[in-house]
Amino acid sequence: MSEFSSYLKEYIALHNINVSTMVKYCNMDRGTMYKYINGKLLPPSLELIQRMAEYMQLSPAEQGIFFENYHISKVGRYTYLRRKKAEQFLTEFLDSTVHLSMKNMSAIPAAPSASVTAPDGYVSCLALNSSSALNGQVCQILQNEMGTKNPCLALFLQPEYSFIMQYMAAHIETYKSMEITHIFCLDQVHSVQSGHTFENMDYLKKILPLYFGSLNYRPYYYYENIRSHFNSFNFFPCLILTTHEAVTCTSDFSQGIYYSEPSVVQLFWNFFNYYKSKCAPLLSPAASILAECHTLIPMISNIRSYSIQGEPCVVPVFPENLLEKYVRKNIEHRDELIQAISLYLRSSNETLYKCKCQIYCTLDGLRTFLETGFLDELPAEIRQPFDMADRLTLVKQIYKAAQAGCYYLLNDILSKVPVTLHMSINPHGGYFLLKNNQGQTIYLLIQEPWLIETFYDYVSELPPTHTYTTEDSCRMIWDLIREFSDRNSSVIRDSAD
Repeated sequence: MSEFSSYLKEYIALHNINVSTMVKYCNMDRGTMYKYINGKLLPPSLELIQRMAEYMQLSPAEQGIFFENYHISKVGRYTYLRRKKAEQFLTEFLDSTVHLSMKNMSAIPAAPSASVTAPDGYVSCLALNSSSALNGQVCQILQNEMGTKNPCLALFLQPEYSFIMQYMAAHIETYKSMEITHIFCLDQVHSVQSGHTFENMDYLKKILPLYFGSLNYRPYYYYENIRSHFNSFNFFPCLILTTHEAVTCTSDFSQGIYYSEPSVVQLFWNFFNYYKSKCAPLLSPAASILAECHTLIPMISNIRSYSIQGEPCVVPVFPENLLEKYVRKNIEHRDELIQAISLYLRSSNETLYKCKCQIYCTLDGLRTFLETGFLDELPAEIRQPFDMADRLTLVKQIYKAAQAGCYYLLNDILSKVPVTLHMSINPHGGYFLLKNNQGQTIYLLIQEPWLIETFYDYVSELPPTHTYTTEDSCRMIWDLIREFSDRNSSVIRDSAD
């Protein structure tokens, strides 16, 4: 029996349903219905599920369970729950974590007083017997590190230590010059188990705000069974390390030990660098717009990709003749930059139509672009806002792509994805596009296979209810074009003159 058939049988009994009458209502034969009831067959369409639910007069809660278990039976519990996790990540993308501030955090405790003192007077080793003492000492060593010539921080712990992640995000200006290297464990158990919540996605969500804050942050990962690793008998598996100081702590961040003896700190650095050499980068930011263009061209060329974002994606439809007008005049290597961007735009446009790439955005995002002329996806080297005539030119190119079946408007739960979301994914890789608090556009290349597979599986298999059809998308985009053309006709004429 499948999950769906179990609930179908339960609801038939609970609501005292006459199967013969329901068969007639659903316009199907009795034998097929019993195959559904006994788990031998799944209904072929959501429309049929809806008719069954209507006939059984299910409550809204029962309908939700009924439909959910149909989807679970169709794709499997693991795939279904993983897709729901990806959907949650995208719809809540930095929704509440971008603008972290001290008012959203509990008071930062003071560093604890020393209890063990070395002969020459400095604290060489200190027991931290509470989370408050641990957090206070972490604050102290971070502040001390900013007084060094080349401040650096090494973290060997899970992103679940929200205190240090929030503390750095809330003090961006203080720590933006610090080089932060972070090693953490990704779960290698990819099956549905009791309590399994796909922590890998949660970890990604916790570290992204550091990029919005322009911090020099480099995450690395290794694989392990997280539960068995951190719930086993290991005393202090987590490490916070600066140039001259170190803190080890328990996996629940409730207790720890502080060290400042140089030989001990150096030993920790030796171990950390060795482990780092065995790890792989989780995300890799491109260093400049030229690096972005050179990196992305081989990633997107001649392969079908999927892009999803709140605002419209104009890169694949951006006319090259607008570059001379909008690339800022006073930047270095302007001609080289225009040439690199042109090559990237050309490659994006060719791949869009040749490989039938799929781009998804929201109607609200399109409207906002037409109203303001601003797009976060474009680098600071491109002057904004766009003139109204050029905004309409870009949206008309989007309309053309929608007619070709390459551009869709998001519907249902995805119609409200935040404007901060920009993601492109294909079977081999992908990236998040972010605009940090310095106004810089950065591409974060996704390099971990499970994350690539998860996001690709979700976006390439979007439920029909989550997007408008080609016809509806085209109609809604064209209605916007007509609305803004009529509203700004005099401005467009003056621009043309």
